[in-house]
Amino acid sequence: MSNLLLRSKATGATTRKLLTALVLVTGMGLAAQASQSDVVIWRDDDARNIPEPKERSVGQIYSFFHTESENLKRGTDLPRWIRLIAGTPK
Repeated sequence: MSNLLLRSKATGATTRKLLTALVLVTGMGLAAQASQSDVVIWRDDDARNIPEPKERSVGQIYSFFHTESENLKRGTDLPRWIRLIAGTPK
């Protein structure tokens, strides 16, 4: 009986060591695979000319709403108010 108990403890320790080694080897393999870069599929042609954007006209309605929204954003900007109170504006 005691021989069987010692064998099961030894088998448990061996299994634990093998499982730990397997986890470590798998982790190192996954880390090595994650650090390798894949094939680049995007190629940016910097030598090509980029056309100038078309000129857009800004109407009075857009100008009015844009100005009002900027004032609303500035009035509700909590970090800006804290900076003003602290005396350290941007």
